[in-house]
Amino acid sequence: MSYTRFGDDSDVYVFWNGNFMVCCACSLLGNIESAFLTPTGMLGHLMEHIDAGDKVPVDVIPAIENDIFNGGLEVEQS
Repeated sequence: MSYTRFGDDSDVYVFWNGNFMVCCACSLLGNIESAFLTPTGMLGHLMEHIDAGDKVPVDVIPAIENDIFNGGLEVEQS
């Protein structure tokens, strides 16, 4: 499930593949794919993109948070 794709309003492409969250062609990491085992890890990563001046659509972070809190995604595993 894609949360955002590259476009005029987005410098990031983020999706959940069922096992982990992926930041495709991550500009923070030299355009390589970055994967996070937890959605909360991706939320922190998206904040790094925002801090770096990248465009992250305003609805992406609330959509991920909504999926976490409504049980749509697995959260931190112990």
